Amino acid sequence: MSSNAKQDKQIRFELNLTQPTVSKWRNRWLKNEDKLLLIDESEKGIQYLRKILDILSDAPRPGAPNTFTAEQVCQIISLACERPEDSQLPMSHWSINSLVNEIISRGIAESISRSRVAVFLKSWRHQTS
Repeated sequence: MSSNAKQDKQIRFELNLTQPTVSKWRNRWLKNEDKLLLIDESEKGIQYLRKILDILSDAPRPGAPNTFTAEQVCQIISLACERPEDSQLPMSHWSINSLVNEIISRGIAESISRSRVAVFLKSWRHQTS
């Protein structure tokens, strides 16, 4: 058994990772070893960390770009925290449908689905728990 195989097995055991994950990171490290050694010699502190993360980070994944800006998401969350009666709406609590209508009415977004509003609210709830 090769030295790397022994190390891989130990890494898998200690970090509870799969073989493909250990291989991916070993290969990524080996592919960039010269750059990483140069950074290790020349950088310190936060710059050191940033440069290593830039080299080792995953490549951007395919898919549609974000449809909503961070500012829009903040406005949506802020709206959900308001009381509807403060906006002269005849209800005491927001429903997803009423939030969608108010988001569009206030011009926060031209359109938005009920499911997208629910995702924003759920992710905000998880961040505050």
